[in-house]
This record gives sequence, structure tokens and C-alpha cells, in this order.
Amino acid sequence: MTHPIDLFSRLSLLLSFFLINFSSSAQCTHPEQYSGNTGSNMTLFFTNTFISSLNVISDGAYVVALTSSGMVVGSSVVSGVEQVSIAIWGDDTTSPGINGANADENITFQLVDGVSLYDILIPFPISYTTSGVEAFNDSGSTILNCSLGVILGCTDSEAYNYNADATEDDGSCEAILEGCINDLYLEYNLEANVDTDPSSCITLIVQGCTDENAFNYNVQANVHDNSCVPFISGCIDQNAYNYDMEANTDDGSCYSVVLGCMDETAYNFNDYDGDGYANALTGINGVDVNTNNGICIPVVNGCIDPVAYNFNMSANTDDGSCIAVLNGCTETWADNYNSDANTDDGSCERLGCMSDWADNYDDLATTDDGSCDRLGCMSEWADNFDGLATTDDGSCDRLGCTSEWAD
Repeated sequence: MTHPIDLFSRLSLLLSFFLINFSSSAQCTHPEQYSGNTGSNMTLFFTNTFISSLNVISDGAYVVALTSSGMVVGSSVVSGVEQVSIAIWGDDTTSPGINGANADENITFQLVDGVSLYDILIPFPISYTTSGVEAFNDSGSTILNCSLGVILGCTDSEAYNYNADATEDDGSCEAILEGCINDLYLEYNLEANVDTDPSSCITLIVQGCTDENAFNYNVQANVHDNSCVPFISGCIDQNAYNYDMEANTDDGSCYSVVLGCMDETAYNFNDYDGDGYANALTGINGVDVNTNNGICIPVVNGCIDPVAYNFNMSANTDDGSCIAVLNGCTETWADNYNSDANTDDGSCERLGCMSDWADNYDDLATTDDGSCDRLGCMSEWADNFDGLATTDDGSCDRLGCTSEWAD
């Protein structure tokens, strides 16, 4: 698999190499080949393409693998071979101290070729993984780190990067180019390396939207930052029913939230005026109920006339069933019973005998009509004389001697 070259890593290495090469106190020390075995390693294959790109010129040239701290954790001779593998050794955690690469630690490489030490720009980053296997199938490149007895650099005293300590010109001289070297100003010159005197940096960069037709046009901006937002009309009142979170320009379309019952079958449907009764839809936004408040009242049919005979206090919708009150006697036992009456007015009356001693006593009678009658013996001499009898029934009887000759 071909990995992309990490450009940022390369630039970082170039900066490091520059600082090393042009330091007057720099020492060119060649790392030794690795010797040892920590018990765990990963394997990296160098193909012919990669080895050829190193341009090795000395017998015995070798590549070393280094941890981020500069510890050598593997090496392999690359002169006179077409392909080779290198073991990168990991840290032995059972031993004191660090003697190998840690998990996921970044690994860099250097080439020792004769008296020269080169830093290798590899095709893709390598992080240590125990038992891992990788291969460099693509070309790499080398940058001279140092060489014994030689200090490379720019030896032209008129150059921008003149190095008084350099003993050998490496072709790196750069001409002095005046201009604004502060990238915070509009006048910034990417190619300049020396600021003018007085400075040519005049106008500070102000990033923003420079489109006068945009919603967020910034009159102070002088560098367009692609932040322009178009005008979007709509309701921008967050308390409105039709608030549009994407709008940034109010178009006067806002209308209020109207709470109420939205169930068309309910008794109080669309009660926008809060009187407890339903209203017909007006079709006007902000008038009709648009937000359910969960207080719908079901329709209850019945008679809602409080003076009607069958008034239903639970009903809220008149169904035409009301019956008018008709006063009269509602007792069927009364002489003046009114079968049409539905409300008793206390007028019930019944003529009859109201004396309970009479044979024709009527316990429902309300007015005595003098008809009381009692059959019985009305002769006082009789043993069965009945002082309450009103009609003698011939039943008088007296026990005794009926012979005239007797005493």
C-alpha cells in the first residue's frame, strides 16, 4: 500500500536539519549500529525502490531506526543489497529503564554513508507496534545532517542566510528581498525576507464579508473570508408562532401563539376569545387557535334550559329535547289526577270516608264526603249491640229464657 508523505513532518525535519547544520557548536556524531534483543520487535521491509532512492555510495553504509528521544532501536546495512528488512525493537518492560521503542512511538531513520550522516524522509510515518509489519515500496529521500570535518552552509556574505561558520557552500544562499514580512498586513510579501525601513506593513488585515449585498457585510473588512450570509426573510421573533430559525431579516410576517382546543369535535373548539364556547374558523393567522393547550371539553347533548322540566345541568349542547313544566296532580289515586302534568303542585284530592271505624273507610281520602257506613246491630238490648253501626243489618241477638211461664 502506498502511503502519502507527511508534508508537515518533512518541513519539521527540514527546520531541525537547518538548525543543526548552521549551529557553530554542532558536532557530527554518527549513531552506532544496533546490537541487542529485547524480546519484542516489529519488521520493516526496504524494497529495491526505496534503497535505490538513498543513493548509497560507501561500502558498509547502514540505516538506523531512532525513537523520539534519539535512542537507536534497530539497524540494517543497505549497501550492496537490493532489498532488506530491519527489526525495530520494542521496550522490555520487565527490565529497568527504557531499552526500546514504546507502543505507538514515532520512529525516524538516518543513513550513515561513509563520513556523512543523512536524515531520511520516509514515504509514510512509522509508529512502533509489536509484531507489526510494514514495507517501504516507494522512494524516500535524504538530507545531509552533517559530515565529519565539514560545515555546510551559505558562504556569500551578501546573502540573506550567510553563515560565517560554514566551510563549504551548499548552494543554499538566498538573496535579500525587502518587503513586508508580517502576514497580519495586507502588504505581506511571501517572498520577502527583510522588512523595509520604514516598514512597508501598513494596513492590518481585517477578515470578514466584503459583499455589500450580504446580510453580514462588514464595512471594515478588507479580506474576504467566505463568511457572507444571504438575506433570508421571515419571522425572527422567537416568541411568535411562526418563528423561522433560519431567517435573519424580519419581514413583518410574525403572528402570535394562540392557545386553545384544536379538536373540531370538541365543545370549545377554536375558543380564541376564551369565553368557553367554540368559534368558527376565521382563517386569520394569529386569531384562530394554533397551539393546543390540552383543555378540550367534550360535547354533552341535552336540555340546557334551566326552567325546563328536564333541564340537564351536565349538558352543554341543546339537543331540542326540553319539556316545559306542567303543574298539576300527578298522583293516580287522586280524583283530580292529571296524566299530562309532570310537576306535582300539591292539588291532589280524593273524596271518601275518612273514619277508620267505617266499613268503607278510605285511607287515601283527603276530604270526608259523609259516606261512612257501618253495618251492625243498632238495638241496645241486644248482646251484640254496635254503638258505631249506622245501618242495622238485622243481626241483633240476645241470649235468655224465651218461655213466658218462667220466672
